[in-house]
Amino acid sequence: MLHEINLYGEILNEQMKENLIQRIALAKEQNHQIIIDLGATNLTNELLSELLPFLTIPEVTELRLDDNPALTNVGISELCETLKEKPSSLKALSLCNINLGLDGALTLAELLKDYSLESLDLSSCQIPADGIQAITISLVEHQHLQHLNLNSNPVRKAITALGDLLQVNRKLQRLYLAECQLEESLAAAFVLGIKQNGSLKEINISANELSNQFVEEFAQAIQVNNTLTKYHGPDTAKKEIAHYCYRNELLPSNARWLNSYNPEASTTQRSIELIVESIPPTPSLCFISGRKAVQQGTLTPGSFNLPEGSQSHSLATVLFEGIYEEAAKHVPPYKRFRNTHN
Repeated sequence: MLHEINLYGEILNEQMKENLIQRIALAKEQNHQIIIDLGATNLTNELLSELLPFLTIPEVTELRLDDNPALTNVGISELCETLKEKPSSLKALSLCNINLGLDGALTLAELLKDYSLESLDLSSCQIPADGIQAITISLVEHQHLQHLNLNSNPVRKAITALGDLLQVNRKLQRLYLAECQLEESLAAAFVLGIKQNGSLKEINISANELSNQFVEEFAQAIQVNNTLTKYHGPDTAKKEIAHYCYRNELLPSNARWLNSYNPEASTTQRSIELIVESIPPTPSLCFISGRKAVQQGTLTPGSFNLPEGSQSHSLATVLFEGIYEEAAKHVPPYKRFRNTHN
């Protein structure tokens, strides 16, 4: 059972500190998982140091230290060292609006190499591009973090490292990059990362000075991404992006609809791709009916409501007989290989 201790906005004086320690002890005694919010409590490096033995017990799963201007990378470094040295179950850490700078970012990057955090909020932490890059590199092999908030940090050139991360990481689901001064001239790897990523569900690139051309390229990347369902960003191509996000909500779970990005796709997944490619006017209807049939275990050529005797119906028939090579012959070459080199 979860137990939340929320002291946000309260001044953490001596009496409040003792009360906090008692509440943590009681929750531990009752075998609760504990969420602790010490945001805007005038927390200092020294006070955090005193509380670390209680904040890093295995029962604490989420820790929020937001909006404490007296807390710096010195205190956060001690927190990271403590987490590395003792068993802990901390899954979510929020450090919003704390001046971490480069040193704090490097410390967090080291922690992420060996620690199984699932959510990290570093918004408005004054982390320079080199710090963002260090954190990003540490996540390349990290298979735990699902939520990363970098809003209002000068990401700039580190957008390239983020793109490299998205190409290989298969765990990150939410990435927030609002107001990050993204350097569009270095964004090619980022766009490619969006195209090839297989886990991201939500992205925020709003409040960045991005050209219409970049947004259009971003939309094209989302067209061949099958997991992204929420987009926050410039209005250019927003309707088109919204269409792709909605389409992704309807796709069967884990189905990649481009052979080039998932050579291990099942016959069913390949059939959805090929049938959609062969019926350009109404691809969304095919996705909807196909998804429903997959969920119900009743996928047949009739699931796609294809006209009897049509080329597409013949394609579906041979596909569901399991003859993929024969099915491919029914698709015109320009459609069959159109996406292979994307």
